[in-house]
Amino acid sequence: MAAIQNIAALHAAVAAVCPIVGVGGDGAIFYDPINPATAAQKTAAQAVVAGWVDPVRPREATGKQICAALSDLGLLAAWDAAVMASTKPEDRAYWLNSYRAAVPENSPKIARIASRVGVTISALFTKALTEPAV
Repeated sequence: MAAIQNIAALHAAVAAVCPIVGVGGDGAIFYDPINPATAAQKTAAQAVVAGWVDPVRPREATGKQICAALSDLGLLAAWDAAVMASTKPEDRAYWLNSYRAAVPENSPKIARIASRVGVTISALFTKALTEPAV
């Protein structure tokens, strides 16, 4: 088994079927000695680990890459207007602070702004990650 990247998610999935103390990065299960697991619970826990597939991490782009993509798409002015017109101050702050930081493709804040300018997140990130940021 490959090293597990999302230990917290695996722990939650195993804990839902069996009392445990934790799980290891190699899929080892540490059973709870206070609340002993039944044979059926241990079997269910092993099945969760055996079938575990780490969730796919979202793509990330910097605000600089996104700006370059928006410029290429002719949407930079509309994006800036949408950011400044946002009724959610956290959207403005998030975008203004993301120029050098990595922005995940599943960011609800970026999704809200993208929907206002008529671009899909997928198209925006594909463009941002295939074009060199200037």
